[in-house]
Amino acid sequence: NDGRVDRQGRYVVGGHVEKGSEPLTNVYRLNEDLQVEVLLEGVRCSNSIAFSPGEGQMMYFADTMRDPAEIWCFRDYLSSGMSRSPEVFARPAGRPDGSALDAEGGLWNAEFGGGRVVRYSPDGRISAIVKVLVRYTTCVAFGGPALHHRRQPVSPLKTKT
Repeated sequence: NDGRVDRQGRYVVGGHVEKGSEPLTNVYRLNEDLQVEVLLEGVRCSNSIAFSPGEGQMMYFADTMRDPAEIWCFRDYLSSGMSRSPEVFARPAGRPDGSALDAEGGLWNAEFGGGRVVRYSPDGRISAIVKVLVRYTTCVAFGGPALHHRRQPVSPLKTKT
């Protein structure tokens, strides 16, 4: 459902359970030696995989279907490969979907079904809220010559609320 390449060139990806509510999928990392490593087990809908600026010491992650909604931060990602428990980075009001980090380390998160994108400062506090014209934003990306233009893909899904 979501995936990113970390600063060391390894691909981190997580799945999505299509039917049912059991946390049956995992988050995986494809390492340089092409070995697949399980980083996190028991996930329903992997999202918000993102890495801090610089060396990418921290990894962010959210299970969109988790209740209550939380975005987690693995502060020791490089040293341990997520062997320690994550910290709760933020508790969004909506369902956290895809994220991107800006140059200052702010995490921009699309709230699926919430019609907004929220920026969290590096300490997890909300520092900006941008309302968007569609309800189902799925991710955030930056574009343009200086990466100053924010883009939000949207979902064609029509879900019952």
